[in-house]
Amino acid sequence: LRVPIQKNPLVLTLFVRGFSGVFPASSPLLEGISKKRRRKSLREVQDILEKAILIKVLSYVNGNQKDAANFLGIKYTTLNEKIKKYNIKFSKSPIEFNYRGGE
Repeated sequence: LRVPIQKNPLVLTLFVRGFSGVFPASSPLLEGISKKRRRKSLREVQDILEKAILIKVLSYVNGNQKDAANFLGIKYTTLNEKIKKYNIKFSKSPIEFNYRGGE
């Protein structure tokens, strides 16, 4: 599991392609592109994507924060800061990852 995602373009591409179901064409994330609503800033889009990636990776490693940090190629403390920033709450379980995060 020690594949720094940002250092491997192939892994990053394959990982992001896994979000096609998360962000379909009707996604609120893409509404600003197709409608004349207020468009999301780059920072807002980055935050949405970063939160989604964190949730997906944490789910993949069954909530193991150390494995998630290694997978993403970031420090454990950085991962914890991001979990707090995005208010991601979960319970560790050997069988399943239980996402209970808020917005």
